Amino acid sequence: MLGRLKGQVVAIGGADRGTYGRRGYLDALNAQIIQGVFGYCGIGSAGLDLLLPLDAASEADGLQRAFRIGQRLSGGPS
Repeated sequence: MLGRLKGQVVAIGGADRGTYGRRGYLDALNAQIIQGVFGYCGIGSAGLDLLLPLDAASEADGLQRAFRIGQRLSGGPS
């Protein structure tokens, strides 16, 4: 249906990356959104990024990462 498109998941988390790994949340996001929704619609995956704003420093890093993701997806300078 939508094979010409690519989908990018940008998730905002509230715990550290280890928690997401231990509890299988990253696998669940991949299975439900990338394989499930994107697969059902025929959309290719441009990736899955998890932003974890746990403090002021990581919040700033998350905003920079989100900006770079937007630039990459729009074809702008990276």
